[in-house]
Formats: sequence, C-alpha cells, structure tokens
Amino acid sequence: MKNYIPLIVTQILNIKLYTLFRVKGKDINNHGNQTYYFSYDGLHNNNDEINVDLELQNKILTGKAEIIYPKNPKKIPQNINTNDIEINAIINRFKLGDLTLAEWKFVYYLITKNNSKNEKQIIDFEEFEYLYHYQGNTVTKEKQILNSLIEKQILIAYKNKENRKTEITFSNKLLDNIRKTGYKYKLKNIINFRCKATFPFYDYLVYQLKNENFETIELTLKEFKKTCSLNNKSYLRYSSLKNKVINPVINDINDSLSKNKYGLRVYLEEIKDNQKVIGLKINIIRKEKL
Repeated sequence: MKNYIPLIVTQILNIKLYTLFRVKGKDINNHGNQTYYFSYDGLHNNNDEINVDLELQNKILTGKAEIIYPKNPKKIPQNINTNDIEINAIINRFKLGDLTLAEWKFVYYLITKNNSKNEKQIIDFEEFEYLYHYQGNTVTKEKQILNSLIEKQILIAYKNKENRKTEITFSNKLLDNIRKTGYKYKLKNIINFRCKATFPFYDYLVYQLKNENFETIELTLKEFKKTCSLNNKSYLRYSSLKNKVINPVINDINDSLSKNKYGLRVYLEEIKDNQKVIGLKINIIRKEKL
C-alpha cells in the first residue's frame, strides 16, 4: 500500500504531480519547518515515494497542510545527480557562526557549487529551491538570506542576474571552509536535515571518523554546543538541550542513513557525575554503500 498512497492523495485532492505541501501552524513543530513533496518530484529515484507518513497525509486531507504550487512545476533541474556531489568535511565549520536552518542549507549549496574556491560564483535559486525543498518564490526571501549572510561576514556582496540567478562574492571566512581534506560525504546525506545544528555537527563527526568505519568520541556539553555552532549560554538546562538539539540532531543523522541506505549511524550515551549529565559519549558507525 505504501507505494500507492501519494498517488491516492493526489487523486483525492485533484492536484498535479510535483505539488508541494507545507504543514500549517503548530503542526510545523512536529514535522519540521520544511516543504513536503508527494509523488515523483524529479529529484529522487522514481521507485522512491517521498514523505508517505500517515499522520502527514491526514493533515493534508483534512486541510491542516497548505498546498503550494511552484511557478514552474515541470521545470526540474536537469542535473539530478547534484545530490551525489561530494563535500569535504571541515572540522571547524561551526566557526561560520549561528545561522538559521535556511542559511545553513544555502551555505552548503554554495559549498557544493564552488568546490574550486572561486571568489565569485553565479548560483541558481531555482535549483537551490528544489534541492532543499525551500520555497523562496519572492525576491524578498532571497534578499533576506543574502543580506543576513553579508551581515554575518560569510558573503561580501551579491548582484542579481536574470532568471533568479545571482552572482555572489564569497568572503575569506567562507572560502576557508571550502578546501580538500580527504574526509568526504555526499550532499544527499544532509539534504533533508531539519535541525540547523545538524549541519556543522555532521561535519565534525565525519572529520573525527576520518577513514575509519567506527569511532567513539566524548564531548562535554560545552564542546557539543560549540560543534553545533551554538552559544554556550543557550540551553542552560540539559533537558532543554536534549529535547531541542541533541535528539533532533541524532534523529536527523540516523534518518538520513535509513533513507539513503548508507552514511552515519550514531549512538549516544550520557556521561554523568552522580545524577547530573556532564557530557556525551558518541559512537559513530559508517555504513558503506553496497
């Protein structure tokens, strides 16, 4: 039944393929602030069915999810193998600062598009939109990301081109984060992350793993926050840190492995002093592509 559910949903609602859904209001917290695709969207293998979660389907059928039609629903990027582009893991990616989820995704898009470390790069917001399930159909949303990244000294300037293309000037801060290390992973491993802290933390884990298939690391809570690009004064209560960051980050990483069939599997143990949690023991397992 699983493979037919998205098709049934599209028939009941009388909608087209490539239709996008975004969960409304308070339900966003349950499913992540992202856009959901039903049926084949041109970016995934046509044997895959995207987001067939029953709870989400019920929200769509009962009107608790809004339907979004892209401007050009059939204009899918030609190079659907972009997901297989390899990224070099940089241990100090967290030094880019406290970015929003959309900004982290955009930064990783820039990194994959500019692996030759050019100072200037022309990027395509339409491709970014499809890769990361991001809705930025208005110029205002795109400007917000670009201007914010300039304020955070990650970009220096940008110039709008035709067809939602933009010429971007990289800062040295970002260029330093585009270099060869030999410790790589693919864009598809991170493309569906829902927590902003997962992006720099995943880099950290890959770098710690290096070329091995298993590694155990221990981090104090302060060190964990640092690798996640979080201010040490945030989430002062462990219960808040666990619920808002630790669990979502671990779920992001493990869910990615479940979807792609290879990547990282992470097991976490709490390090305690009496009853107080003072750190985390993290077992990292790499599962190779068969």
